Amino acid sequence: MAKTVSEPQGIEESLVAFLCYKSSKMSDTRLTKLLYLVDLYHAEIYGRPLTEIKFKRYFYGPWSPDISRIKEILMSKGVLKEKRGKTQYGKIATITKPMLNQVNVYLSSEAVGVAEAVLNDWDNKSTDDIVEYVKTRPPFVMTSFDEEIDFVKADPIAALAHKWEQTPGGAATSIIADTPHLKNLVFMAMRQEEEREFADPSEAAGLGLPV
Repeated sequence: MAKTVSEPQGIEESLVAFLCYKSSKMSDTRLTKLLYLVDLYHAEIYGRPLTEIKFKRYFYGPWSPDISRIKEILMSKGVLKEKRGKTQYGKIATITKPMLNQVNVYLSSEAVGVAEAVLNDWDNKSTDDIVEYVKTRPPFVMTSFDEEIDFVKADPIAALAHKWEQTPGGAATSIIADTPHLKNLVFMAMRQEEEREFADPSEAAGLGLPV
């Protein structure tokens, strides 16, 4: 009797399977960082992470014990397998590979779009490059060691909005209003826009301005 293969269930299992089937030679470190980037991209675009994976600040960037558990589930279902081998950059590591030719995943078009954007940006980069990137930008740099990473901190304006119980637009307006230098820059931009809008077309053309 043929072995019954279970499919990924839920966003986390589906996302891990999606990344492992779309990207070659997936080490544990690389998978962890790509999952983190999916949550980071999603938080920057939609204001919240895609998954409920809990990442912490650790020595080599974001880390989560949740990922090993998810991998174990997918291996027990016959969706993924592990073997020791070389990464695409020649390092020896435990590599997570597809067990099947294809597998069904259950992700929204929004989720797939974000995951594909991450792969488009990072799948041709080394794992070291990915680690360096995530370690040098919010919210990782705004998190203490071994503390859970709060994706609200990915955007300083969003972080202040959350703290002040405002919308991001309201927080941005408050920051500008309370900062004379920024206020002057805004007023200058507004004056320049008015001048551009009401300038004589021939004069604007001579200045190289759009009309």
